[in-house]
Amino acid sequence: MEYEQLQQLLQNAERLYHEKQALLDSKKVRIIAGGVGRKPQLSIPEQIILTLFYLRHRKTFQILGIQFGVSESTANDTFNY
Repeated sequence: MEYEQLQQLLQNAERLYHEKQALLDSKKVRIIAGGVGRKPQLSIPEQIILTLFYLRHRKTFQILGIQFGVSESTANDTFNY
């Protein structure tokens, strides 16, 4: 994959993520104000790169966690998201 292709993939994925979140948020009935709760440990581009790295190399989530500076469960949750 070329660098320009990766940049385009990251931009499109981030745009689609925000559109999906906006749609989901518009349908929610909130009791507590939005924006509270735990923030993700990895940014959206980092989550995509972690997923691509996993799909290409099939490393364990323990190794992925070490490489991306997160726990094994966070690496697993990122991939399953």
